[in-house]
Amino acid sequence: MNTPVAKIIGLRDGFDLIESIRMAQTIEIIVAFAKRSGWMQLRDALLTGQKRINIVVGLNFGITDPDVLSEWLALQESRPNRFRVRVAPLDPVFHPKVILVRRSNGDWFSIIGSGNLTSGGLSANVECGVLLERRAEVEELIKWKAGLSSVPLTDEIIKTYRPLYDITQRVTWSSEGRASKLKALLIDAKISGDFTEAPPWNSDLFISDMNRFVATLKGQVKR
Repeated sequence: MNTPVAKIIGLRDGFDLIESIRMAQTIEIIVAFAKRSGWMQLRDALLTGQKRINIVVGLNFGITDPDVLSEWLALQESRPNRFRVRVAPLDPVFHPKVILVRRSNGDWFSIIGSGNLTSGGLSANVECGVLLERRAEVEELIKWKAGLSSVPLTDEIIKTYRPLYDITQRVTWSSEGRASKLKALLIDAKISGDFTEAPPWNSDLFISDMNRFVATLKGQVKR
């Protein structure tokens, strides 16, 4: 049985993320890792029109592609009022995956999930996320994003980071053999069929049961 690749909780019929991005007024991307494979999936939609794009990206573990950072820096320099990139500090580890979209009518929505801005995170991996459209929840996310520590992306940051990225890539390739053996051990994984839904909460029954074990000074648990 094939494992489902991606699941977005709350996704409505007909919802098209790429089209929503294409027609948006503002895009906020807060992501731990970014690779060219993921950037290219969204690039055309993001750069269409006159929308404002703000990105906060992490450099932990040497995963983010420095070539993507270089392209972003060029876009930032050519579109200073519409394309801005900031980089999160290395400590603590920066690990969120959030996209905030302001539609042409001024309404916002957000997708929060496990997927990074990579081809795997967007389309190939087993990922899970949730679509938020309630105004209070989105406003809370916007405030959270405004409070994140970050610095503007610069050429010096990219030049300093690139050797760290190169080391990570060499280590990754050298471990491919060991990873292949591990994949073979896990290849027969099955979808679990033992999930059972939790029963509805029954407060009266809970209090009755607890009275047999816990007592107040007067002898019974109070509601």
